[in-house]
Amino acid sequence: TDYGWSERKKRCLKLKKRMALVIVALLAISATVICDSNPAVKYPLTTYTDALCLDGSTPAYFFRKATTNKWIIHMEGGGWCTSPEDCYGRAQGSLGSSKDWPDYISNGDGMCCSTGGILSGNITNNPNFYDWNLVFIGYCDGSSYSSNVTDPIVYNGTNLYFRGKNILNAVITDLVTYRDITSAAQVIFTGCSAGGLATYLHADYVANLVQPAPLVALADGGFFLDHSSVTGAYIYGAEMEAGFEMWQN
Repeated sequence: TDYGWSERKKRCLKLKKRMALVIVALLAISATVICDSNPAVKYPLTTYTDALCLDGSTPAYFFRKATTNKWIIHMEGGGWCTSPEDCYGRAQGSLGSSKDWPDYISNGDGMCCSTGGILSGNITNNPNFYDWNLVFIGYCDGSSYSSNVTDPIVYNGTNLYFRGKNILNAVITDLVTYRDITSAAQVIFTGCSAGGLATYLHADYVANLVQPAPLVALADGGFFLDHSSVTGAYIYGAEMEAGFEMWQN
């Protein structure tokens, strides 16, 4: 007798075939994900010398070209810095410096708020907007793209630049000059968190720059209440007042 070895071999062969089928299926799924992936490519704003991140590095936007003439402009969020000390610390990371920004971003990669949801280029995840041109503006000024100070502030021997308005202006100017966004069939101007607040602050300004293209604004989580914190202290209003004074003077 073979003590059941023949039967065991048959079972092993069946198991191997099943495993092979599973591996093929996984590879197919992986290939589908790769094919569906259409990352947004980084475009540094090197020619706009007045546009600088907090640390003086060159800001950038990420662009994913589509086949339609519809556009989404999304401003990255990430809070604010409202004192020189706070901004100095922020300048050491990706929300105050572009030095470590990736060369491209895809779903969930690299940046605050990522490029999921209506920003995704995946038709399954985002059937309504996957084929819209995407402009993802990197956030590195700490002021909801609103600071406008000519000279840097020196803190701890380091220059801190407050040029958020210049960054936004540089992005839109680039889109108008080189990407013909003024001929767009539709533009959605949006942002999350601090970028959501920027949507409220700058929608009319940007709409004027891209006209005659029709623009609608969609803020994602950018409406902040002047209300006490969980500790009962009123922090938000005082911090934003201090930030405004620093960002504009």
